[in-house]
Amino acid sequence: MNYLCFYSFIFGSETKIVIQLKEVEDLQKDTSKRGVFADSIKIVTKDKVEHFFSNLFTRDETFDLLDHLTNLCMQRLLRIASTDRAPGLAFEETTDDPDTPNASAAARSLGFTGTKPLKEAFEEQKKNTTFQTVFSLPTSEPLTDEIFAICSVSGTTATFHGKIYLSPTFLCFLSSTKYQCKLVLHFHSVKRVERISTQTSTIAITVWHGLKLLFQMVGDKQGCDAFCVSLKEKLNRHVPFMREMKGFLAECVSEDVVNEREVTRGGLGLKYGYVELKR
Repeated sequence: MNYLCFYSFIFGSETKIVIQLKEVEDLQKDTSKRGVFADSIKIVTKDKVEHFFSNLFTRDETFDLLDHLTNLCMQRLLRIASTDRAPGLAFEETTDDPDTPNASAAARSLGFTGTKPLKEAFEEQKKNTTFQTVFSLPTSEPLTDEIFAICSVSGTTATFHGKIYLSPTFLCFLSSTKYQCKLVLHFHSVKRVERISTQTSTIAITVWHGLKLLFQMVGDKQGCDAFCVSLKEKLNRHVPFMREMKGFLAECVSEDVVNEREVTRGGLGLKYGYVELKR
């Protein structure tokens, strides 16, 4: 997971190349030297050494795998060098030596456990990484379910077409139109879930502050039912935490602001007054 190796033995001439992925500075798709076939990959290392690999029968798949593994290697190095964990860029295990990141942790992060083909594991991890990056979720939140849906807010005319995503702890929604709507909802904040209609596969989710979201799933009935079953199982696992939300929210000063009550709790600002901004 940390090295790119090449070996050939032609007419008694042996060639070995070993490149550390953390030393890769540039990775490009290229054509053969004669510029006829798009079957080559060009790799440039930090010491400006160029490596040119051609006659690749599955060039695009090889490039995608190398690009993903190189990014994973860079993320491990960033995690070792930083003091704060960045969402979606963390690994559970690393070695003490930053030059040799833990291979077993890298393999698990890629999803390769030996029970599935590497290509399948790579596609799954790539999908998870994209999901975690878009919604700023940690690596402990893999994508488990997704379905096309229409989201609307009860009491308004706002309607968004997009996709619902599920992870072990979050329900997320992203509109098809860029920057129109992005939602990340923790299961702990859900107060009620209702199946509005089985014919149109519509569910209503009410959160603790009273906001009611309507999701009309788009797809065949079997797929919609399977998504609802998965959502129900995840919500059931979080029921004990949901029951603790009421007591937790009662301790938050922000609840007084949300409910338009007089703020009687706070810090030094309430005792000594707030600084007036000069206009």
